[in-house]
Amino acid sequence: MQAVCADYGLDESELAKSRRGWFNEPRAVAIHMVRMMRKDSFADIASAFGLRGYRLDAPRGVLEIMKKRLATDPDLGTRCQRIMKTIPKAHTET
Repeated sequence: MQAVCADYGLDESELAKSRRGWFNEPRAVAIHMVRMMRKDSFADIASAFGLRGYRLDAPRGVLEIMKKRLATDPDLGTRCQRIMKTIPKAHTET
């Protein structure tokens, strides 16, 4: 989360913000990275990003959107790779 915030120039509180009909790219990138690098469960991701109640399935939806966007937006893939390179390997294994 810190690496994503540093790259996008945001405070971590921005990753918890959700607005209907608005794609929060930094939040989606952070959720994607947590799932891909650490294999966290959807419930753990929902908890980490402040998703509650009926939104426990929200991480799955974000990951589907990211999958589609990564397939069509090469710049997004480049940003994700750049951010991943800034994360020490020890942080990806915990």
